[in-house]
Amino acid sequence: MRRLSSTLIVLALLCSFHLKPVRTDTRMTMKIPELRSIRFIGEQYGWVSGYENVFYTKDGGTTWEKRALPAGSQTRNGVPAIYDLGLIAWSDRNSVIVVNMAGFVVWDEHRARWKQMTVPKAFHGRLEALAFSDSRHGWGVGSSGVVRTNDGGASWRLVDERVPVVHALFVRSTDEVWLGGSDGALFSTRDGGRSWSQHELDLEGASPVDIRCLRFFEWGDGWLGGTGEVILRTTNSGRLWSKIALPSLLHPLLLGISFVNRNEGWVVGCQDKVSGGREGLILHTTDGGEKWEKQTFNGRDAVGCVVDVQALSRGRVWVAADNGTVLKTEDHGMSWVPVRTE
Repeated sequence: MRRLSSTLIVLALLCSFHLKPVRTDTRMTMKIPELRSIRFIGEQYGWVSGYENVFYTKDGGTTWEKRALPAGSQTRNGVPAIYDLGLIAWSDRNSVIVVNMAGFVVWDEHRARWKQMTVPKAFHGRLEALAFSDSRHGWGVGSSGVVRTNDGGASWRLVDERVPVVHALFVRSTDEVWLGGSDGALFSTRDGGRSWSQHELDLEGASPVDIRCLRFFEWGDGWLGGTGEVILRTTNSGRLWSKIALPSLLHPLLLGISFVNRNEGWVVGCQDKVSGGREGLILHTTDGGEKWEKQTFNGRDAVGCVVDVQALSRGRVWVAADNGTVLKTEDHGMSWVPVRTE
């Protein structure tokens, strides 16, 4: 396949086709995180979720209230079974959609209760990835294919039976969806799944990237990362991407991305420690990703892997770690402090 240039690393195949499977999913071997997602709606309303509990704030994180998930909904035979348990698929000020073993649950703050929603029987009760553009329009990916719903999950329609192993799913609008998976597998549709474009990553000799985080922002920029010491950016809504090198890291794994504008953003995950094990990782940029600075935080060895990040205005940022730790900064990451959610 002809390379467009040495600096442009993605070529979209301008044709319609069915998605093709790739290699076996490896997420089942990863530690099930106590926390999986953190999301804020504006400055005051926010959600933190994991495989057992969800926490809610309406005062900017000063206080948090527990919204315990339905008993048994997050385990199979008493053991958490999939990595993305507790993943927030969508949220607003009064409602949140969270992945669980039976499909997903929806919390209604006004009614103060959870509602269990199921997925098609062909998916054996679970989806590997789930994301919504609003409370009614969502997409799911599982071993049986790609499905979508237009009624909040009451009914589902099969979009494509053949699908790659998906580690990252981003729903940009009702009809535009991006899938990222192993060995740099990247697919998108802009017509509700009637046709798909495959984006081939050419990393100029670097190792293939297993895509673990994928996100677009309202100003048009998109970012993706995962394994390997690179991160990728698009400034034209995904038509072309550019590779950006990261600081020297030891087998990094990137799991979350959040930007406040074109220039300032954070990427989180973990890396190997020289002494063994893994440690949390927070990277910060102020020039659109041209340079990244590794930020330090208190209790770094105890934090484990940082699984998600939410950047707000005026230097305020929240992160969640797999061991149940929540950290915040109010000075662009120069200092991080732990936050109690209970």
